[in-house]
Amino acid sequence: MTTSYRLSLLSFVLALGCSRTDASEHADHERMPSMDKRTPLPLTEMMANHQKEQMRDHLRVVQEIAASLAVEDYDASARSASRISWSTQQAAMCKHMGAGAPGFADVGEQFHRAADKIMDAARTHDRVGVAAALGSTLTNCTGCHDTYRQEIVDEASFEKLAGSSSEACPMHGK
Repeated sequence: MTTSYRLSLLSFVLALGCSRTDASEHADHERMPSMDKRTPLPLTEMMANHQKEQMRDHLRVVQEIAASLAVEDYDASARSASRISWSTQQAAMCKHMGAGAPGFADVGEQFHRAADKIMDAARTHDRVGVAAALGSTLTNCTGCHDTYRQEIVDEASFEKLAGSSSEACPMHGK
């Protein structure tokens, strides 16, 4: 055998071994404790998807605020921040999504109330205030992501975990 042939064969065998997945490996993985020690946020698959869509929009808002702040367009900063500011609809959404995880709704409220301060600073054309409030809002984002992780559960499990605090979804009426 030539050296290049042996290396090719060795590479193939290693690749094959690394890609091996069988049912017993997955079963062992499922029994292992999670290395992710964040608090589970139980959500149905639909709720988790909706929450991820909301998070992506929150990122767009942050991007818009940063871009508008760079050109000192305070009206645009305020408009963007209004999409993530505190409201009764946001309160209902945070309460519904966090019904199975104590403290989640409070963290959500802190995030949305921090966004209110962006709007307040933008209305007075306070560049430093907008930047500081944006920083505070992002601190709430990272704090929440450091604390919670989505855990997909079925409808019945969500209802059981959410208990009496589970209300109809403010977006879908379910």
